[in-house]
Amino acid sequence: AVSSFRLDELGRDVVLVNHHLFFADLAIRTSRAGVEVLPPYEAVIFDEAHALEDVATAYFGLAVSSFRLDELGRDVVRSLADRPDLQTLVKDRTAELDRASARWFEGVARALRGAARGGWRRGPGPSRGSGAAAGAGGEDVRTELTREMLAPLAPDADRLAGALDDVRELFVDAEAPGLAALGRRASELRAELAAVTALGEPSHVYFGEVRGRGVFLRAAPVRVGEELVERLYRRVDTIVFTSATLAAAGRLDYFRREVGLAPELDVTEAIYPGPFDYATQAALVVPQGLPEPADPGFFAAAAAAIRELTAITGGRAFVLSTSNRGMVLLRDLLRDLPYQLLLQGERPKGKLLELFRESPSVLFATQSFWEGVDVAGEALSLVVIDKLPFAPPGDPIGAARGRALEEEGRDAFAELTVPAAALALKQGFGRLIRSRADRGLVAVLDRRLVTKGYGRVFQATLPPAPLLRGLEEARRWWERGGGKGPV
Repeated sequence: AVSSFRLDELGRDVVLVNHHLFFADLAIRTSRAGVEVLPPYEAVIFDEAHALEDVATAYFGLAVSSFRLDELGRDVVRSLADRPDLQTLVKDRTAELDRASARWFEGVARALRGAARGGWRRGPGPSRGSGAAAGAGGEDVRTELTREMLAPLAPDADRLAGALDDVRELFVDAEAPGLAALGRRASELRAELAAVTALGEPSHVYFGEVRGRGVFLRAAPVRVGEELVERLYRRVDTIVFTSATLAAAGRLDYFRREVGLAPELDVTEAIYPGPFDYATQAALVVPQGLPEPADPGFFAAAAAAIRELTAITGGRAFVLSTSNRGMVLLRDLLRDLPYQLLLQGERPKGKLLELFRESPSVLFATQSFWEGVDVAGEALSLVVIDKLPFAPPGDPIGAARGRALEEEGRDAFAELTVPAAALALKQGFGRLIRSRADRGLVAVLDRRLVTKGYGRVFQATLPPAPLLRGLEEARRWWERGGGKGPV
């Protein structure tokens, strides 16, 4: 996604590009001399800058997946469709690549799932299949890679490396650019596979994921800010970061640390008020009497609260969960609500939003609806958030960054976990008020927002809406038309 225009007064060209293409180009141009996608630039303005850390982390690391191996095999076969004299040789090589990839990634998937359950064992490998199907047949997981996990899989890794070498040798001396590119892809995949399984760079965290039918092995920088300093900040004159969710509890310390804006850099910062009057347009509700999220009775109590809240607003609600399990469980507990019920994943995102706007609805969703979704007007009058959006404790990148802070003698929970979750909560809150005419309620069903000391950080990060401590207060606020008098 690239567009450009000229600022005539300045005589400068402006190129508009999304974060992913920008960092893909930056990763290429700083690792391969002379290779670049975007034209040279002197200044960068990052909108939605709160997303930079995650995008930069993805592009400054390594990723090898079963999908990439499967795609290589298909492209090799297609590239020689008009060469029957080579078909037998090609089919033999790609069939071995397919078998070796399937066995390796199936073994990795079993190891990852076993590690996620607290222990793992290696079962028999598949006799047939493709790399793209390697993740099928079990739960999705994301966990750190270890040498103990990968050591029993070494013979299968060697077999896969050999199969990639065979494909590379087919095309390494090819005169046709397209065929030579296939050889380079095989060589690069072999090198990246070796690098991501060697676990050899202390500055990186190594982890694996099983998602649907895919298996992914990744290496990500622990301190992505240091990468940004070397790859970007030292190469341009000016950088501007802007977003509605950069400041945690009114301070930019967390954002500055995560993106490498160290004190010695010349940084000017400012926090500006937004365009909305949250004191009258919105209210924050934390219903009393709910158990803590770890309590076995939490979801039943949360569903009861949602039932009462949707009765106040006539549906027209987003119910945002921090997990797929919570999303589905809440929808199942509330199947009898007298509104159209929508569930993330049952239809494309655009279609869900179209249906949501058409009639009073309750949409149950997770991460993809926490930000970047704009439903202005009365169609959305209530946002319910089930739990404070702390990162999962086993998340490999978050855990590695927490360890790095603790090694410096710092408090990872206070300096990393809490501000990250507070900013995520603000993103969820931000779904409600999208114009000066909007009004509505945001309900957080996690009592820790008002009972824990760190809850003050969350409250100070959210927009300045009044805090209501009960459903009856919420009803009165709604019925009188917002914050126009005493509750």
